Amino acid sequence: MSLDYPGLLAALHVESELLTHRLQDLPFEYWGRATPAEGWSIQDQVSHLAFFDDATKLALTAPDHFAQMAAKLIDGGMDFPDRIAEQHRILAPRH
Repeated sequence: MSLDYPGLLAALHVESELLTHRLQDLPFEYWGRATPAEGWSIQDQVSHLAFFDDATKLALTAPDHFAQMAAKLIDGGMDFPDRIAEQHRILAPRH
């Protein structure tokens, strides 16, 4: 059974467009609201998605650099998603 990459990419595109549409007019004060992910805000969730979108692109375009980045993240412990969220909390949401 093979994966339907064109279908997967189309679904990802639609999901990204819907998320962008929902977030573009989100009031600034909402970005700090909690999500179902314990301890994470909307801003944390969005920065997580953005970071791993960039990581995916890096893996595809510069696999050696991606491997170094991934090893460094993992070397710091498997809580790296929380560390990434913490690092990006200082960034203000952009509209």
